[in-house]
Amino acid sequence: MVRSTAPLLALCACLPDPLGRCQTNTDCERGPAGSFCAENVCQGPPRGSIEALPARFFARSETVHVRTIVDRSHGEPAVHVLLGSGAVAAAREPDGAFGADLPLRFAPAGSEGPVPFAVEVKDDLGHLTLLPGSIQIDDAPPRVSVDLASIPSPAAVRGSSVPLRVVVQDLTPVTLVWTAGGAQGAAMQQPDGSFIAAIDTSKAPAGAPSLDVAFTATDAVGNASAAHASIPLTRLKFVTRHDQPIASIVVSDVIWAIAQSEIWILHRDGTSLTKGSTDATPVAEAATDGHHVFFARSDDKVCRMGSDGSIQLCCGPFTPLTGGPILLGSNPIVSTRHTATTSSRLVAVLDSNGICNQMSWLTTVDFAAAMPAVGVDGIVYSGASQAIVAAKFDGSVWTGGHPTSETPSYRGQAAIQGNSVLVSTTSATIDTFASVPLNSDAPTPTTVQAAVAGTVISSPTLAEDGTVTIATNDKRIVALKTDGNIRWNATLLDNATASPTHGAGGLVYVGTAGGEIIALSGDDGSAIWSQKVGAPVRGPLAPGCDGLLYAATDASVVALVIDAAGLADSDWPRAGHDIRGSGDARRPLRSASGACLE
Repeated sequence: MVRSTAPLLALCACLPDPLGRCQTNTDCERGPAGSFCAENVCQGPPRGSIEALPARFFARSETVHVRTIVDRSHGEPAVHVLLGSGAVAAAREPDGAFGADLPLRFAPAGSEGPVPFAVEVKDDLGHLTLLPGSIQIDDAPPRVSVDLASIPSPAAVRGSSVPLRVVVQDLTPVTLVWTAGGAQGAAMQQPDGSFIAAIDTSKAPAGAPSLDVAFTATDAVGNASAAHASIPLTRLKFVTRHDQPIASIVVSDVIWAIAQSEIWILHRDGTSLTKGSTDATPVAEAATDGHHVFFARSDDKVCRMGSDGSIQLCCGPFTPLTGGPILLGSNPIVSTRHTATTSSRLVAVLDSNGICNQMSWLTTVDFAAAMPAVGVDGIVYSGASQAIVAAKFDGSVWTGGHPTSETPSYRGQAAIQGNSVLVSTTSATIDTFASVPLNSDAPTPTTVQAAVAGTVISSPTLAEDGTVTIATNDKRIVALKTDGNIRWNATLLDNATASPTHGAGGLVYVGTAGGEIIALSGDDGSAIWSQKVGAPVRGPLAPGCDGLLYAATDASVVALVIDAAGLADSDWPRAGHDIRGSGDARRPLRSASGACLE
């Protein structure tokens, strides 16, 4: 029996061809999305994938190579990489993939994080497929801020290390570098992600009241940003206050502070060790041999105190004393004026098993307002009233001591410069005498007018190059060349309270009645730095080998940080020669290797 096939053929015409044959695109609508009819076969749009990009952040200034694998396309596809408003054509590479170098500058400025891009694949019939992708771009600089709580308040002591805490925010790892005072270093990242920068404040300019610190944070792709901090600085290492006015200090392993009715003994860090009563008011000038302090009192006695604060010996009176003692070896040497039975004398105070030997004096001349000094030849030199005296003490007997006849009267302590003796006069001149054998006729001095007549000048002190400096009572420091001409004048706001002190590094230190300590340039007298200490400075300043400058004020012992340790390597850099106040030019201030000595 023959059956009709018409209904079956009609039904097959309504179903998709199981072999994918087609006449129009409509025949392919029931296939995957985007299917179309070509060559009477249903086909799909281009298909492909983007190869994985490196797993890192890129800078917007970089170019990245994007590779696309196209595994289905009608005809040869055209491939473009799209980013932002930019597009780059890709080319087929030897392995069949399509590659393009994509400039990341097409990404929006300031991008930070994943930025979308797409690869456009178009076949030869115009069918289009967009393949999505993203790339990590960091075009934002790190956000940097200094933790204000880490900036010291009150000011940091110059020379200390100040840890500044810095917070940095960025998507990528960051390095943080600091620059301060010409020094540079890397900050260390902490477990919480912040950074700590240890800033060496000794690199600050000498006269700067603060140290500017610049931070530069750089992220993994090279973006950088900056932040700044200012560290306030002080040179004031410590201030230790006392309940009595302090007239002066001398320094050894401890600080001996001469107060109104006692001697205050402090550790070098400013902490109090002990106090010893002097039983009478001590005069300002004192000397130490490192284990004891030797001082004179208002009752004209000369005493020795141990480091436990006990008076071990008091000899005299030697009436009236011109000032405190210097040391010739272990023997205190003092001089007296011409108004009493023990006047006009050089006295060596001897300790004979705890008993004063008072026969060790030399009667010579009225020493008036002058004090002795020991020369490099071991001879004791001193100005006097219209005279100069040179005498030698051998431990038991004085020799020499015949006074010369001079016109001016001398004041203060002589300064020793090689084989010369320099003495200030009441006429504001400095007389320089060449050393000659004892009992010889004194040579004619060289006289330099250091200030206008009528001006009171201090005892001279010496720089390493032989420059002579004095302080005046009209608020000036005067520096004289070796030929006697003025090298420079420095005008102060207040009078200096003692002779200038020459420190290492070519600095001249001065304390004033206005409560200021000033460091002047030895070259031209310009102020390098200054520090307020709150009260008038008393006595000569004492720069130690520990890098601290010790000073007395009306009721305090203070220490300042200095940039070069110790005294200048000169013959007489300080009143009293050294910070011990020994008055002995034979005591070296530097070792053979140049190391600082006290």
